[in-house]
Amino acid sequence: MAEKKYVIAVDSGTQSVRAIIFDCEGNEVAVSQVQHEPYFSLNPGWAEQNTDDYWSCFCQVTKAAMEKSGVDPKLIAGLGITTQRTTCVPVDRDGKALRPAIIWLDQRKVENPPPLSFAAKALFGAAGLYEIIRYVRKNSKFLWIKQNEPEIYKKTYKFMQISGWLVKRLTGEYKDSVGMVTGLWPLDFKRLKWESMGIAYEAFGLEREHMVDIYPPDTILGQVSAAASAETSLPVGLPVVVGAGDKQSELLGAGGIDPGIGVISFGTATCMDVITRKFVSDKSLRYFTWPGAVPRTWNIEMFIYRGFWMVTWFKQEFGYRESLEAEKRGIAPEVILDEIIRTIPAGSMGLMLQPHWTPMTSSKYNKGSIIGFGDVHTRAHIYHAIPDPFIISKFFADCFSHPNPNTHSIFAAKPDIFIDSYADAFSYFLTYSISKAELNSKSNADFNFESVSVPSRGLVEWVRFYRSDNKCNANIRAVVWRTVAT
Repeated sequence: MAEKKYVIAVDSGTQSVRAIIFDCEGNEVAVSQVQHEPYFSLNPGWAEQNTDDYWSCFCQVTKAAMEKSGVDPKLIAGLGITTQRTTCVPVDRDGKALRPAIIWLDQRKVENPPPLSFAAKALFGAAGLYEIIRYVRKNSKFLWIKQNEPEIYKKTYKFMQISGWLVKRLTGEYKDSVGMVTGLWPLDFKRLKWESMGIAYEAFGLEREHMVDIYPPDTILGQVSAAASAETSLPVGLPVVVGAGDKQSELLGAGGIDPGIGVISFGTATCMDVITRKFVSDKSLRYFTWPGAVPRTWNIEMFIYRGFWMVTWFKQEFGYRESLEAEKRGIAPEVILDEIIRTIPAGSMGLMLQPHWTPMTSSKYNKGSIIGFGDVHTRAHIYHAIPDPFIISKFFADCFSHPNPNTHSIFAAKPDIFIDSYADAFSYFLTYSISKAELNSKSNADFNFESVSVPSRGLVEWVRFYRSDNKCNANIRAVVWRTVAT
């Protein structure tokens, strides 16, 4: 039997689906990405997506990645999946979605939750959980469907997340990873199992039978079926693993396997994550504690709902000129936008954007705004202001006041003008981390190396890697800094 030399990973995100084939050394062999509609909204605050788009894009990217790579399918060891989280997909007994998915951005409420049973009131009241349960019932998507779409609720065999729905399409199994369970699901987050008490499901508007089987993140959940193989070009019998949610996977991929490492991720939402091997929680909901990508760990997570979704918003509403220019030059519109803001100083000359197009759970009355306009400001200043609120957000800044002076911190993102803005604002300096293949293929003469220590919280050792033409390489995947004890 030929030695398995490759793995394929698929990330089904809020705005796109991407497949990457890696070799056993961690080098990228082939990448494919397909955009889909971020969401549609039938009513204010709603956010839904068509599940057919998930599968269509999944098939497109796996086919394209396999074709680009030229890899013999027999040499692929397995398929790893991560997806956006906290998404509700009700399915029938055949695994067919009964309605569009309600995604994590959705803000709909249950207007008049039915009263709890006497036993539930007594139990939750005695445990001091009554206020939390009130919040759960007002925000439960399962209970909303039960009240507002009773025919769909009656037909529902399982409530799934996108990851579990993809596993069903690929393998025929109703299975998922515990690492995917975040938000309002009846999980015992400390024990990493579904709640054992049936009365807990009443609060969510669920039955225990509605839940799929969940397993640790390193579990093979099934094998690709012949039918799925025909649609995806993945080999029949390929093992399928769901590691964890997108943010937990980003933390793991950026090397965040120690509590002294923090990761800021620039996606649709802007998040900060830190791993912990001891379960902790915050009743004020300033941060959340979710199952980690590493078995028997948790992620402490803080986030702003509208992170780099704001970039897409700006591009669609104000970036028509740049989109046309990008099409002519055959590059992404963001490249053009980066070019026009490079001379704008940090702080956008007093322009400030509050990114609360969707309010936080702990600050539900927040609204988005842009203030501080003067006669010097242009569209470019508005675009430049997008990352600034993430930089100065107090709860992110507090997280970096780490008592350990040897803290490593990582920004898991493409290095561009926004990343530099973060670094400048925090007075930290960065190391650009280049893929192993890129370093092996380049001589030292192709890069400019700088290393210097400067005052900060302790000393900061930093290195910036640039190509000799002063352009960051496209294969760079992360930026890292390290503080050094004084």
